[in-house]
Amino acid sequence: MLQPVERRKGERYTILADAKVYCRGEFVADVKVTDLSHKGARIQTQSLTSLPARFHLVLSDGRQTIVDYLWRIDDQVGLLFREPLRQASAMEARSVFS
Repeated sequence: MLQPVERRKGERYTILADAKVYCRGEFVADVKVTDLSHKGARIQTQSLTSLPARFHLVLSDGRQTIVDYLWRIDDQVGLLFREPLRQASAMEARSVFS
C-alpha cells in the first residue's frame, strides 16, 4: 500500500476518534480521525467512494471545522483545515451525535 509523503511542518498526533462529515448541512458519512495536527487531519473511511472538495468535519468531542480534501489513498483521506477547530455549542454537539 502506498504511503503519503510527509509534508507537515508542525507536529501531528495519532488519535482514534469518531467524526461525522457534512456537506451543505446534509449528513454524508461517519468516519474515524486517525491523525490530527493544528493544520489538518487524516480520516479513515470505508463507506465513501468520493468526497466533496470542501466539507464540514465534526469530531465526537464536539470540535468542528471546515476542511479541504487534499489526497486519498485507499481508505485514508488527508484534510486541510480552512479554519481552526472550534468547540461546538452543547446543542450543536447533541444534535450531531445523538
